[in-house]
Amino acid sequence: MILTMSNIMRSINRSPKAFVAYAYVTRLSGLMKRGMRRTESLRSKEQNNSDIPSLEKALNGLKKGSFKVYGEYLIHNNLDDYKRKTLMVSHELSLTGAPIVLFRMAEVMIEHGWFALLVSPCDGKLGLHAARHGIPTMVIPNLFESDYILECRRAFNVVVVNTILPYKVIRNLCNTDTRVLWWIHEAGISYTRLYAREMPRRVTENIHVCCVGSYTKRELKKRFHLYKADTLTYYSPDLSGSYNDDQHGTQFIRTGKYDLAKKRTYGLIGTIGASKGQDIMVRSIELLSNRTRQGSRFVFVGATKEKDIKNQICDLENRFSDTVFLLNELDMDDVHNVYREIDFLICASRQDPLPVVVAEALSLSKPVICSDGAGSSEIIKHYDAGFVYKRNDMRRLSELIELTYQLSENEYSRLAVNARKAYEAVFSKNVFKKNLSNVMENYKSWKE
Repeated sequence: MILTMSNIMRSINRSPKAFVAYAYVTRLSGLMKRGMRRTESLRSKEQNNSDIPSLEKALNGLKKGSFKVYGEYLIHNNLDDYKRKTLMVSHELSLTGAPIVLFRMAEVMIEHGWFALLVSPCDGKLGLHAARHGIPTMVIPNLFESDYILECRRAFNVVVVNTILPYKVIRNLCNTDTRVLWWIHEAGISYTRLYAREMPRRVTENIHVCCVGSYTKRELKKRFHLYKADTLTYYSPDLSGSYNDDQHGTQFIRTGKYDLAKKRTYGLIGTIGASKGQDIMVRSIELLSNRTRQGSRFVFVGATKEKDIKNQICDLENRFSDTVFLLNELDMDDVHNVYREIDFLICASRQDPLPVVVAEALSLSKPVICSDGAGSSEIIKHYDAGFVYKRNDMRRLSELIELTYQLSENEYSRLAVNARKAYEAVFSKNVFKKNLSNVMENYKSWKE
């Protein structure tokens, strides 16, 4: 962020606490400058020292600091058995889209004989989940401001940086001999935020930029014309196998007071906030005919980010208590159970590059009603795996709910089969393995 005196004075006028903030920022600015000098010093030392530290030595250095480790035994057991090691950097450890797909990439690399270490400055439920699946995870406060990655990078064959948020890591690793895969997931709105202004305008040859889809790649190239970027779509686990006509309409959500009867069921799964469009969904339900609304079930699932939108859902639930259900945040297994009980996933996102919920629903042969603000809409169109509407168009979404409510079983089954085909062609593990292998083999700076 670029600070100007006018910006500072405006902030101070708004709040007396801004004096404290100004002092802090001034202090931080000095620390950052010293950090940059320290980074250059480290690079200079490396040029004069060709010794590559062992992974265990690099990790032991962390014991002097304050950090949390999930699955520490995985770090110290049989490290010598691994010829290839990867450091995977996440901005957080939440059970949300980008961290989850990074975890799944780590699983694939482990299957191919890699050692994978996941690091993040922010703790979350993914840390324990990853350790239980054989991926040690470290929570290192101030990770992006520290020298840790720069100091230990040479103990790893590849560093994977997830999303644009760890841009400071990318800046530090430019012009080094470290192989870096920068996996970008962001929508266009992310580039309007202050941190995006700090991204390097160009990256060096050791940084290989990959975007999760064509939508993400277009948004990146609009703003960073000098980036060379490939596409690497994540994989989503196969939750069901092939579509079975007998599955449709035979199981129902039963969670406490919720008992969804044999009616067409629609689910919107994701963090409750403006970006995911739950407010659009609320208005669309209000616009439905009484017949369709009473003959359907609408399930909202997700942690709350914006309380005003949650309040809209709660108000709708109070008015239509036999139709609308809010399940709040669920763990991954429970979310997967919800998928099995719905007939259609609704993705009402205003801007969403490639929502994981769409891939998961497709794996279960669930057709999708998708906003064109989501990158997934291109896949839904191509495979005829549902319906696409213009983002923010609550009336069109309501019309599509009316349409799908009246679908015959044969027509529904056709969409379900296409949904499964879309999953297998785009999001399956085999496709991801092939694409990841191609990325590593084709990038000249990564050749052994």
